[in-house]
Amino acid sequence: MFHTSSNTLAPVNPPVAVYPHMVRNVPVTLTLREKAWSLSGDDFSIKDASNNQSVLKVKGKTMSIHDRKYMYDAQGKMLYNMADKMIAIHKTIVCEGEHGKEILTVKNKWSTGSKLKGAFLDHEDKERTIELRGDMFGTSANITLSDGTNLAHISRKVITVADMAADKQTYHVTVAPGVDPSLIAAVCVCFDEIENEEDK
Repeated sequence: MFHTSSNTLAPVNPPVAVYPHMVRNVPVTLTLREKAWSLSGDDFSIKDASNNQSVLKVKGKTMSIHDRKYMYDAQGKMLYNMADKMIAIHKTIVCEGEHGKEILTVKNKWSTGSKLKGAFLDHEDKERTIELRGDMFGTSANITLSDGTNLAHISRKVITVADMAADKQTYHVTVAPGVDPSLIAAVCVCFDEIENEEDK
């Protein structure tokens, strides 16, 4: 059973991070907007739900052939350069760091089992596998390591009339203590992009 209440996310130790300076020792809940990043050129903030402060910013490159997007921290430092991999059987998104190093790859139907999986290099260059357990567009889901360690919990916000008019919803992602929120946010953007591509 995939459901895990967000307030029961245990601290992860040793930390799981691409950018250790982003890690917090308490849970953090991020607010994300579904489908916002599916439109080329759309810029938006990923916010801390507790205070509505911007934690990360995503900028889309208009008319990019690779559907390229960039994720920055609150100080404007580029963390992830995200783009479609053109030569791939299934939709694949590759994320590079600030120096052009490939640090995260997410693809649809990567292997048997969970539908959405990814591989990333942590800050010690150790390759890890991450996956979605549950339905990202349903009521809730978990993001875990391949060994089952819970990293984050996704929960849906009740849709509003304004959301329906804008063809979007809001969902919250609670990140466990000891886990890099930027990694989880990047994974969510990739997962959402793949799901929306499949819907098309």
